[in-house]
Amino acid sequence: MGNKMPNCVIPYPSRDKHLHMVLSTEQVKLVQGSWELLKDDLGRLGLIVFLRAPFQNDLLQKRPNLLTYSKLWPSLNYGLQKVLEEYYTKSVAEAWKTVYAYICVYMKMGMENSDIDPDITSEIGR
Repeated sequence: MGNKMPNCVIPYPSRDKHLHMVLSTEQVKLVQGSWELLKDDLGRLGLIVFLRAPFQNDLLQKRPNLLTYSKLWPSLNYGLQKVLEEYYTKSVAEAWKTVYAYICVYMKMGMENSDIDPDITSEIGR
């Protein structure tokens, strides 16, 4: 497989771009604040996202390569909107979209490069 970055349309082509480098201070506050509202309702959010996903049957067949940014973001966006209601502003949506895009890069990298040691190649969460 090789240790290569995924060919991804999401604009984070470098492993050195950690989440704190792609989110503004304001976006961090928006994500953290909305997480406080979401954290007790994750089951509902997950159900909404799953039911809205355009490829439910593929998810059930365990084909994670179909969990692409362009296909799943609309469902996640809808779910966040339904759970957060009036707190889901344009700014909150953009912050979550950035977090989701960032996660997608690392998910794809992990799927394409299963031989990578995450402790050596990534500083996620540090």
